[in-house]
Amino acid sequence: MSAPFGDPTVLEVESAPDVSSFEKRFTDDNGAPVEPGDTVAYTLRVENSGDAIARAVVLTDVLPATLSIVDAGGGAVAGNTVIFAAGDVAPGVANAVTRTLRVQVLGSVADGSVIANQATLLGANVALTSSDDLSTGAVDDPTSFTVRTVGRLRMDKDVAGGRIRAADDVLAWTVSMVSYGSGPTEALTFTDV
Repeated sequence: MSAPFGDPTVLEVESAPDVSSFEKRFTDDNGAPVEPGDTVAYTLRVENSGDAIARAVVLTDVLPATLSIVDAGGGAVAGNTVIFAAGDVAPGVANAVTRTLRVQVLGSVADGSVIANQATLLGANVALTSSDDLSTGAVDDPTSFTVRTVGRLRMDKDVAGGRIRAADDVLAWTVSMVSYGSGPTEALTFTDV
């Protein structure tokens, strides 16, 4: 069927940005497990899989009190909050925006503590969206890790007195052990043979 002459056909096209894949990941810069005093890198990544530009996008990460900011990665800092003005995010993987900040786990954090954190995204034409930890199967869940304290020992053995020249020369052996881990070490028995 065609429209009568002089009656324009109107076709309405709807387009919208889609930033639902907003993700947050963490990496322990010191190597696993995360221990008190370690530096953790949080990476925020937003990709627009829609068909319109996401306008004036702002990423906000309010960090828990168990973390202190080491490097805001170019973001603005207000207390324990880091804010990234990401600007406009065009559709497509090639236009994805990534921001990384580094935090330190406070030395007072107890063994077994779970630190969970979630960033938010807001834009002029994008509703408030929470980050997702893609390493889990859950949707829109916070990025979390468990803090572990680890006992570590370093042992050194040294001899003083020089070279042995006679059977009755005396040598002094010094054995030292230093605990340098984030947690206690187990009971030890030391035997020198």
